[in-house]
Amino acid sequence: MAKLLIAKQIPGIIHSDSSIMNAQQIRDLVDTGKTVYCDSESYVVIKDSIGQYLIKCLLNDYYIGLTHRDNTTLNGTYFFVKHDK
Repeated sequence: MAKLLIAKQIPGIIHSDSSIMNAQQIRDLVDTGKTVYCDSESYVVIKDSIGQYLIKCLLNDYYIGLTHRDNTTLNGTYFFVKHDK
């Protein structure tokens, strides 16, 4: 499981001292229209046209699966969602 970014000093970030997000929670957030970031704002989790959840690098347009083949182990260290404005 990945740790949810602990960032009390950064305004506008959803966070919790003890929260841990698993792959299903991340998928659920994406499905509800939230933008989920992975490790930094340069990487976002997307759902593609065939239903795959991918981590997209906004800097070079490269993609990697959200999880390993086991569909559980995440390809990222921490994930976070910014508050809606």
